[in-house]
Amino acid sequence: MSKIIIELITAGLGSVAFGLIFNVKKKYLPVTFGLGLLCWVAWLYFGSLMGDNLFITSLFTGLAMAIAAEIISRLLRAPSTIFFLTATIPIIPGGPLYHCMVSIVEGNQEMASSYGRATLFIALGISVGMSIAWAICDLSRKIRKRI
Repeated sequence: MSKIIIELITAGLGSVAFGLIFNVKKKYLPVTFGLGLLCWVAWLYFGSLMGDNLFITSLFTGLAMAIAAEIISRLLRAPSTIFFLTATIPIIPGGPLYHCMVSIVEGNQEMASSYGRATLFIALGISVGMSIAWAICDLSRKIRKRI
């Protein structure tokens, strides 16, 4: 249990750190902490439901984070991009990409392929989830304007 709490805190702090790098206003940093924490909760939850399917896990996590970023941005009257970028930092596939590159340098093609596939599935899942959420939000805005 304490391992999960540490993971949640570090996910939130990682989001805040990237918020500082991206020059997010200081008043939004607690929100980025909460979204980073929420992102890791979503990753753990969908990962427990989907098992080893990294694409579906990252798709649902990316979808949830894009929707959360849109909601928060409307509540705070700020661009959703700053919240989405900082919120998804905990699930960016940096570890698998690093291990893929190390395996390539070492000449271990089997491990490089495995890590490369994991990196691709996670990145593709995040982007597809984000695209679905933003398409739904854009469609809802257009429908609301017509009514």
